[in-house]
Amino acid sequence: MSRSLLPMFVVLVVALAAGACLPRLGQRSPGQGGGTVRTAELATLSVHNETGAELVIAYRSGAPESPEIIVGRVGPGDITEVAPIPAGEPIRLTATRADGAALRLATRTFEADESWLWVIPSDARFEPGATTR
Repeated sequence: MSRSLLPMFVVLVVALAAGACLPRLGQRSPGQGGGTVRTAELATLSVHNETGAELVIAYRSGAPESPEIIVGRVGPGDITEVAPIPAGEPIRLTATRADGAALRLATRTFEADESWLWVIPSDARFEPGATTR
């Protein structure tokens, strides 16, 4: 092995060894005191948009000043599965039109691995110019 490749080889070996020590994603690992650390629990959300407008689907957690997390867009008349949403904690779902009008659901909690279809009817009452908060 040439001298110019030796430092890169050493770095690669150290990186591989360090990576082998990291916990695997989606698995439980021992925590302090003999307990386990839980991985994130998710639920599946599909949206049936019966309105005539494209909608941006988002949620906020129940924590004060939590950021809005956009999980997808649903075209008029479409049924779309959006990105997974958190389970086991209260969240508030919002559908927002391009003009800023929003439809907000009451805060609720989803079960882990739950699949839920949110049907937004054509006569849904969007709040004009509302923020998604």
